[in-house]
Amino acid sequence: MHYDAKVTSKGQMTLPSEVRQLLSVEKGDTVRLIIQNNQVVLMRRPDIMDFAGALHDPNRKAVTIEEMNESIADAVVEGHECSVDRH
Repeated sequence: MHYDAKVTSKGQMTLPSEVRQLLSVEKGDTVRLIIQNNQVVLMRRPDIMDFAGALHDPNRKAVTIEEMNESIADAVVEGHECSVDRH
């Protein structure tokens, strides 16, 4: 597939509606342009909310932010203790 778009004097272009639909791009979204071998690849830049629920495991008990922070702190201390033991 290919689509054409004109560039304005300000360097702006309008994505054809078919492209916006294919990429799920809506008003206000950001797209990423990747230049490879004198060609441009256009892709929708993911939003952090696109990943909402990605780590959800229904078989795991939900934890609070405080519990997460405590676990992270414990892991940092444990990692530090391991590095001290090696010296």
